[in-house]
Amino acid sequence: MNVQLKTKVLAVFFGDIFFLYLSLFLTLLLRSGGALPYDIIAIHLLPFTIIFSFWLLIFYITGLYDVHRMRNSVDFFSYLFVALLVNIFFAVVFFYIFSSFGIAPKTTLVGFATTFFILEAFWRRAFNRFVAHRATKLPVLILGDTATTLTLADFIHNNPQLGYALHSHITTPIEPEKIHNLLLKNQISVVVIPENLTAHASLAKTLTDAVVHGVEVHSEIVFYEHIMRQIPLSSVTPAWFFDVAFSSPTLYDQFKRGVELIAACLLQVLIFPIELFIVIIIFITSPGSVLYSQLRVGRHNKIFRLYKFRTMRIDAEKNGAQWSTGANDPRATFIGKLLRYTHLDELPQLFNVIRGEVSFVGPRPERPEIIEKIAPEVPFYHMRHMVSPGITGWAQINFKKDQTIEDVKTKLQYDLYYIEHRSFLFDIAIIIRTIKSFFINT
Repeated sequence: MNVQLKTKVLAVFFGDIFFLYLSLFLTLLLRSGGALPYDIIAIHLLPFTIIFSFWLLIFYITGLYDVHRMRNSVDFFSYLFVALLVNIFFAVVFFYIFSSFGIAPKTTLVGFATTFFILEAFWRRAFNRFVAHRATKLPVLILGDTATTLTLADFIHNNPQLGYALHSHITTPIEPEKIHNLLLKNQISVVVIPENLTAHASLAKTLTDAVVHGVEVHSEIVFYEHIMRQIPLSSVTPAWFFDVAFSSPTLYDQFKRGVELIAACLLQVLIFPIELFIVIIIFITSPGSVLYSQLRVGRHNKIFRLYKFRTMRIDAEKNGAQWSTGANDPRATFIGKLLRYTHLDELPQLFNVIRGEVSFVGPRPERPEIIEKIAPEVPFYHMRHMVSPGITGWAQINFKKDQTIEDVKTKLQYDLYYIEHRSFLFDIAIIIRTIKSFFINT
């Protein structure tokens, strides 16, 4: 992240802190009738400071400090709303458990949450508008005409909130002297170069000199990964996978397995009444088995059987395996469409989590017969099996389409990004964004 982007993130972070405390003071002021004694402030300050710390963490996890989302869209404000709901729930639980603070601020909490949401929405809207239209953007020079550089040029043009502006895109010919003059006269801040140009001695000398004078020079794959949160297939080599495989966070994978085993067992106990109700509804409304199982490919290409609640007619695959079209699949039953829309058909996968075949977060497990068809057309497809598949994942929440080979390639780019960057906070962020889809289907 460049200095300018870090400044933007810090600005919105401290702005959020300001409006959290301002909302609290305004709420207490209104409740006290216009006078705000010191003792009222003192008794609320410590517990709400603890709560605010958690709220800011949730904002971070849900991506509200991600410059990719700093735009005034319905999607951005839906994230803000869902994050607020999660935080209110936490605040209620906090005051219920820690009653020793001596306050039970039911009315205060409702008033504070309402005030903060209004102020925060106005603040974020104003800040996003500033970032997108008025803030100084770093001029970017892109070299080469690879598929990756072409995609980057288009993405930068359509996403000004990232803090970059496309100054030039030079495809061919690449003339080092021309590049030198361009850098000298136009104060280019960032240069993006494809791998096939790094062996160009004169160009390498020109760019090395530019780095000495403060210009950022990035390979196309690194810059693509930075701003798009994907790994571009067009630039990936076997060496990339060797590096990722040997730097894989195996300690975290082991920790993750232990946490997920405990969490899956607890969740299974809690949701059993819901599962029982679903079983009865499916049994009454549709002939056939309540559960549906399929063979899927998991970590290290191991085959396992994945369980779901049946959402389709019993003759849904009489013509062979085929991709599903989601909740609107004509083969789905009426109850099945509802289960798919709410993702409740996925609940039996907790059994797979307990058995260690599936993780909560990871690449979507695919069927062996479908992999046989698409793997020859999608380079490095099997590399997604370096980690355990997941009920949800980075690809699933960022790219909904899954009907064509091009869709598969795009989702694989997200999967590869997850494999390289997987961590505890990243997994939590993906889970929270998945929960958000229960409230707002986007």
